[in-house]
Amino acid sequence: SIDEVGGMAMLTPTDIENKMFKKATIGGYDVNDVESFLEKIIVDYENLINENSNLKDEVEKRNEKIFLKIIQRRRLS
Repeated sequence: SIDEVGGMAMLTPTDIENKMFKKATIGGYDVNDVESFLEKIIVDYENLINENSNLKDEVEKRNEKIFLKIIQRRRLS
């Protein structure tokens, strides 16, 4: 499946894992090398997705704190 992020299609780790490539009849890539590399990409991609989610949560929390401080200052003025 593909998630919509900011109007752009974003691959999921599952998309990467399930991607099938045609086999070349001559001079193709070693299947084990490709699969091993894709596994590394999937792990890194999952880590980046998690990190991005955590950072978004942190930004949201900080924005809430800023908003509350603004409200408090307005009440005191």
